Amino acid sequence: MVSDAELRRTANRLEADLVPIAHARDVSAMDKLHALFATMTPWQERRRDELRAWYSSHDAATWEKLRHEIRTRVAPLLATIIGQGMREGVFAEGRHGHVGWLTVSLVQNLDERLAYLALTQGTWEAAEQAIATFTKAVTDLLGAPAGAVVLVDPRRLRSWFAPETDTVTE
Repeated sequence: MVSDAELRRTANRLEADLVPIAHARDVSAMDKLHALFATMTPWQERRRDELRAWYSSHDAATWEKLRHEIRTRVAPLLATIIGQGMREGVFAEGRHGHVGWLTVSLVQNLDERLAYLALTQGTWEAAEQAIATFTKAVTDLLGAPAGAVVLVDPRRLRSWFAPETDTVTE
């Protein structure tokens, strides 16, 4: 069982990585959004055995606490990016605080789905379908142009679905 202190440390590390992205000057909202999503899904850099250990060693209550800690910290940063995107005219949604929370939830759910598929011999086609579905949901939620939102870089993820490979390669 992971302690509440460890959950907070995990959330603190992620928040520390995301704050500079959200507040970067002279960076477009869309570039910030893509950087934030890439930073939120670091499991793609792990080996399959490490990922399996991480997912199997935590119970549902621990996962939900961690998800809540992350949403609580990331949603305001995402709201800042969404507000910038609205000013830039790339996002149409006006309720960016709530949209930030929902977007983080969707990204977390996609992350869990992809990890599940990767750990259970899911197919690349199933992963592509999940990515497309969640990407469309986030795109629609933000009011972003079709094709503008990238939640997952398929090049980083593809090797997870090759049976002979146990690590992620570029």
